[in-house]
Amino acid sequence: MCLLTAIAFNAVWLWPETLIEQIPVNDLTFHIQASRVILHESWLSAYSLGFPLWRVYPPLPHFFAALLTPIIPWPVFYFSLLALLPAPIYYGARLLGMSRFASGLASLLILAISEEVISAAMGLATELSSGVAPVSIAISWHWSSCSQR
Repeated sequence: MCLLTAIAFNAVWLWPETLIEQIPVNDLTFHIQASRVILHESWLSAYSLGFPLWRVYPPLPHFFAALLTPIIPWPVFYFSLLALLPAPIYYGARLLGMSRFASGLASLLILAISEEVISAAMGLATELSSGVAPVSIAISWHWSSCSQR
């Protein structure tokens, strides 16, 4: 129940982000362009004299966005990414052995903790890794605790 409350709260709180017609003036413009070119080239020619972006930047979030944004519009993709952020937090906390209530509370508080990340639009890598990291940490902890038995 707490997880559904957290997702509903995020959806209501973040919905105005999808109504903005203009692309934000932050690094999200970079991420949109990077997602458009990842399937075609490894050299980002729009910046300066070009830049080998995928040698220094994680390509998986942009590849994921490149596959989904032709199907769904970019604002809806970004909104879904942020609105569903409590789900992996809840799942990771449950894998770590927390109660349903504690896991639900963690999923409710994730946007309170990461509000600066969302308002500054730190990029796709940040949002996707914040969803993948709790589950990865929990699985790693579970494997390491099982191997010590």
